[in-house]
Amino acid sequence: MRWTLLLVFVGALGVVEASDTPTPPRSSGWAVMPGSSIGPVRLGMTKPEVVAVLGEPDRIPDGSEDAWWSYDRDGLAVVFALDIPPEPFVVDLQGGSIAHPVEREKFRARTPNGVGIGSSRDEVVAAFGKADPHEIEDGDLIFSNAGILFRVEDDRVVWMQVDTPIRVSPSR
Repeated sequence: MRWTLLLVFVGALGVVEASDTPTPPRSSGWAVMPGSSIGPVRLGMTKPEVVAVLGEPDRIPDGSEDAWWSYDRDGLAVVFALDIPPEPFVVDLQGGSIAHPVEREKFRARTPNGVGIGSSRDEVVAAFGKADPHEIEDGDLIFSNAGILFRVEDDRVVWMQVDTPIRVSPSR
């Protein structure tokens, strides 16, 4: 009788411990495909298609006019073009955060060659080659031909953006 009670008690403790373990972000199993997608979200998807694969957004920032959906739990932002008929569609996908370190930690997706949040500048260049000659901000590595941009701070990727590849001629 004592052993039965002990086993039930130990089993109950195991259940409590398991429920206290945080669930890893969905982005842990996602791939970042330059010029195409992040996880299940592809460029060109409509709002209903995004909701079908990710659910409703955690928030829509004020002033974004419903063009910017934030999935905070995944460290992902989905940006829509609102003014191109017939309906809004995904024009870029952003993983990590420039301003919010917590969202950086939640975005765990990586490119097929292993680049993601926390990768070094050298790792990005080794994977993607020479970046475009222009920057939006100091530390940006833009690969327009591939459709991907990285923001680097203190030699580490803190944010990445997937968008439609743009043919850029090499500078002469």
